[in-house]
Amino acid sequence: MSDLTKDFDRVGVVHLGLGAFFRAFGLPQLQRMQAQLGADHAIGWDVIGISLRSAGVRDLLAQNGFRYHAVEMDAARRLVEEITILKAVYFLEDERREVLNALLLPHLNMVTLTITEKGYCYSPALSGLDWEHPQIRQDLITPETPSSVPGLLVQALRHRRALGLNAFTCLSCDNLSENGRVLQTVVLEFAQKIDPDLAQWIKENVRFPATMVDRIVPAVTAQDVEDIAALTCWPDPAPVLHEPFWQWVIEEDFADLPRPPLELVGVEFTSSVRSFEEM
Repeated sequence: MSDLTKDFDRVGVVHLGLGAFFRAFGLPQLQRMQAQLGADHAIGWDVIGISLRSAGVRDLLAQNGFRYHAVEMDAARRLVEEITILKAVYFLEDERREVLNALLLPHLNMVTLTITEKGYCYSPALSGLDWEHPQIRQDLITPETPSSVPGLLVQALRHRRALGLNAFTCLSCDNLSENGRVLQTVVLEFAQKIDPDLAQWIKENVRFPATMVDRIVPAVTAQDVEDIAALTCWPDPAPVLHEPFWQWVIEEDFADLPRPPLELVGVEFTSSVRSFEEM
């Protein structure tokens, strides 16, 4: 692993699909939550990000040690927040070993996802995994080098089970109806094909809470980067913009797994997110 010298003792989250949305939505809330808990809190919630499509985000963020600025836009001014909770970013195609090592951290609590609807390899017509999806077909042949998200999660959970490590919560943060159920379905169906005993272990030990997310995150232009540089102490090639309003609703379905106390920063936990989706 290229980052063995780094201190990942406080990493509790791996995020799949590190685009602008989660950097402007999820990471600021996790950072504020961790600040409320304090550095001495027993459970760490630092984050490692995984890029699935390109190395561009990784390379930009690496220029400043994976720090960046999240900038809130209101009518009168721009409010700048430095985000430091992100400790590393890996690109799956280039750094498979590092990605797997991140997913095998003993103290990992949660894998969050913003991979867009297509990333789940889900077939609405089948109400299940799309077995004809090119990535799924390839992952069934070479499960040790997965390219799909279901394949990657199953690989990680298979290794964690073999090593005697705890399971983790899989938390979809995509704007997808019943996202937790969709994620659970594709993971369990892929695992069932690979190893029925593993599928049963995942069913018993891994949680897939549903969520509802809402925040407008505009695309950042070259002019935005220049304007933000005038407001910050160091030049940032990878800032994100967001509106003031945000809403994050999470189904209360963590069983015995560590649950992030995000209610400290205004996240809503509920027995069902359906009414929030409909609203």
